[in-house]
Amino acid sequence: VLTVNNVVDIEAKIAGIKVFGYQFKGQEMWRNDRLVGMRTKANMNGKNYSVTARQQGDKLVVDGYKGRITVPGTTMPTSYWNPSLLQSRQLLDMQHGTLLNVQSAKVGTDNIKSAGRTIKADRYRMKGDVDLTLWYSNRGEWSAGSMQMQGHRVNFVRQA
Repeated sequence: VLTVNNVVDIEAKIAGIKVFGYQFKGQEMWRNDRLVGMRTKANMNGKNYSVTARQQGDKLVVDGYKGRITVPGTTMPTSYWNPSLLQSRQLLDMQHGTLLNVQSAKVGTDNIKSAGRTIKADRYRMKGDVDLTLWYSNRGEWSAGSMQMQGHRVNFVRQA
């Protein structure tokens, strides 16, 4: 079993005053390139969210913000580290526990900062229920991303 831990901590301030806060902790469990379990907790501007998912046969049973749903076992989560999600038409929203309809396409190659160095990375645009840009290195490693959250442009970069 491969275990992936995700931690996000974002705080935006204007003139020293906090205008946006987002904290996220998630753990994914993978077996044979399939998500078999997940636990997440998030806080956006004081509102708490949690999601759990577990494999049940060839499906994932997901408990989230709007209740329980059952999704195909091949559904990819929105953790972005795995470039296979770029081929997906639906993603599991790790904050809310809902399905997102998406389309992704490669739109260019850029020199970006990632993990403390400048690298050449392929840029992908994801549209649909989310609107974001993702960069992956030539080795297929997630390197950076950019998206709108609550009216603010949020850029996130791989740290290690």
